[in-house]
Amino acid sequence: MCRRFSALCLAVWLQGLLLLQPVNGQQADGFSLGVRETEPVSAAEQRGTFELPQGFRIELVASEPEIAKPMNLAIDARGRLWVSSSLEYPFAAAADAVPRDTIRVLEDTDGDFRADRSTVFADGLNIPIGLLPWQDGVICFSIPNIWLLRDTNGDGVCDSRQVLYGPFDTTRDTHGMCNAFRRGDDGWIYACHGFNNRSEVAGRDGHRVVLTSGNTFRFRPDGSRIELYTQGQVNPFGMAIDRLGDIYTADCHTKPVTLLLPGGCYDSFGRPHDGLGYVPNVMDHLHGSTAIAALALGAETMFPAEYAESTFDGNVMTSRVNQNQLQRRGSSVRAVERPDLVSSRDPWFRPVDLVAGPDGALYVADFYNRIIGHYEVDLKHPGRDRYRGRIWRVSWAAADEQRSWKTGYGPDLTKQTSEQLVQVLSAGTLPQQRLARDLLVDRHGAQSVPLLRAGLSSPSGQLRRNSLRLLSQLGELQSADLVQLLGDSDETVRVHVFRTLRESAVGSAVTAAAVDLLLRGFSDESALVRRAAAAAAAVHCAESLQGPLLRLLLTTELGDVHLRHSVR
Repeated sequence: MCRRFSALCLAVWLQGLLLLQPVNGQQADGFSLGVRETEPVSAAEQRGTFELPQGFRIELVASEPEIAKPMNLAIDARGRLWVSSSLEYPFAAAADAVPRDTIRVLEDTDGDFRADRSTVFADGLNIPIGLLPWQDGVICFSIPNIWLLRDTNGDGVCDSRQVLYGPFDTTRDTHGMCNAFRRGDDGWIYACHGFNNRSEVAGRDGHRVVLTSGNTFRFRPDGSRIELYTQGQVNPFGMAIDRLGDIYTADCHTKPVTLLLPGGCYDSFGRPHDGLGYVPNVMDHLHGSTAIAALALGAETMFPAEYAESTFDGNVMTSRVNQNQLQRRGSSVRAVERPDLVSSRDPWFRPVDLVAGPDGALYVADFYNRIIGHYEVDLKHPGRDRYRGRIWRVSWAAADEQRSWKTGYGPDLTKQTSEQLVQVLSAGTLPQQRLARDLLVDRHGAQSVPLLRAGLSSPSGQLRRNSLRLLSQLGELQSADLVQLLGDSDETVRVHVFRTLRESAVGSAVTAAAVDLLLRGFSDESALVRRAAAAAAAVHCAESLQGPLLRLLLTTELGDVHLRHSVR
């Protein structure tokens, strides 16, 4: 055991040295140094160091002392920005000490994008990272648990704390841990589990998962169940979900962009795979460093159409927000390098999280610091900054002029009726649709069912897709609905038919109707639909599907690597 752990530490150290090497063989400069040699500048001075493509602008949302070191960001249905921030990092507060970390809620009340109201929603936290506003509070990670923090009396401050899942292992590492909480179309919350720790956690149902170093997992927001989603990656930190329901992560030390296939296994310092091989990578390049954190999609923003297939990563070593463009071959994707969205002449710029807001802008958590490497530089190095942090807003200037609300980082959807929220499902930005979807399930519930049932026949493909997933969450979806939507002209809707079928199969007996749907899915003209059908077949496990799956594998082109892997 000691030898294996020593070998792992050596591998980490050797990987860390890569961060300190000149990029592409060029002579070392200030951005390749593990300890920056420049001095910090004010937020106002730093803003002048950014370079963006023509037509974009960057605005300061918040900085010290309003926030400390920002970890993760989220925007709620009222258009408020939530941020987990830490003074404690990189050392967790001792058991006999009161932790000093917080989750704050930032509000823009005058419409200039600068937060002019900052409320400490919860204090006494211990290196909080992942967070997701939910109902009257927030679900977050703070050592050593995933918590539900609630405001039960409406004064804007947490007055109730409940452990949902935990304790998670934090004995070996404090910089990855549980991060990037994203609620999926199925109502589950998806998250990343970072490097080196080994966590064994269960929900109220007793189902236990083991998370060894880098993994992704999902959990119910009520604490009832937690499940492993994928195995591997070294230190995933950042996640985004597209309209198809495909999940992408950013990983420190493997690839800046990774497509997650349900149940897939990914390389993690050479850790053995599951016998089916590693899920194929979507890219080979590394953007000049292995220190990647955060991921957002151009499709989530109101950037110009040329960015619709873009991904954005936070490169905390080179002080840039990198861009890739996703190109498809069948159901598979390749990430092709494109010019950076943001670069800075200030080596202290450390973009650790990216979140697309409901206003169409991209929000950047800047862990402003002389040192970012967790393993590459002594954790006790006196140059580690503990107090400075910034949040930036990147937007397409023309899109800012089109917003229909005057203040906040998105419209206040909590004041809208069920009918109005259903309209958002049809015409809103992707982040707006997600917030409206969650409100319809969590607050409006049964009263929204007639509207959603009508939505299944809407001219809008987005509304048909959202209605399908919401009716499933509410337990109101009928088998006939899946049959109807399997003939939909929109391939995205058909993809979600099989994602829904996959969810309904868990713990249920395989039915003849389900087998018939899957057989039709295997022959769909869309490779994306075929991949979704293959993923659904993996949990139905009917013997009658084995021959058709083999034929699907044999007829799938070699270049569609993600479909071929799913069929396995």
